[in-house]
Amino acid sequence: MKEARMCLKHEHNLKNWNSAFKYCYDMGSELATAITKEDMRVLREYLQDPPFTKDYELREITTFWGHWMGATNRFKDKKWRWINNSGTTVSLNSGKQYWDFNEPLGVNKCLVAFAGRFTTRDWHGWNAHDCYEKRPFVCLIRY
Repeated sequence: MKEARMCLKHEHNLKNWNSAFKYCYDMGSELATAITKEDMRVLREYLQDPPFTKDYELREITTFWGHWMGATNRFKDKKWRWINNSGTTVSLNSGKQYWDFNEPLGVNKCLVAFAGRFTTRDWHGWNAHDCYEKRPFVCLIRY
């Protein structure tokens, strides 16, 4: 199995999806994307046992609120895509193992990943949410 080579930076300051995207971009990174199963494993482990804080209250808030991920369906064709310049479509079939029950729902939405004790069955933690909501997020740099 090829190891995912990435650096992750958690931001607990709440931002809407566009502001989170811009923040990561301005830092020379991107909102976290999971193109491969290995990417997904690394992100899941990072979010389920966050190394970014030992503060119990902050950990509970960021776990409960979920994190913006770098995918949206705000395109003309309304397909879910990762926004990391790859244009890779978020698979709704093989990706179903990550979407929560009955997700994704709606158009003009952005992807939120939930982790930890608020999820069921392995990690079914992807949800489609309104992009204007404010949430914590994770920036990613691949190397």
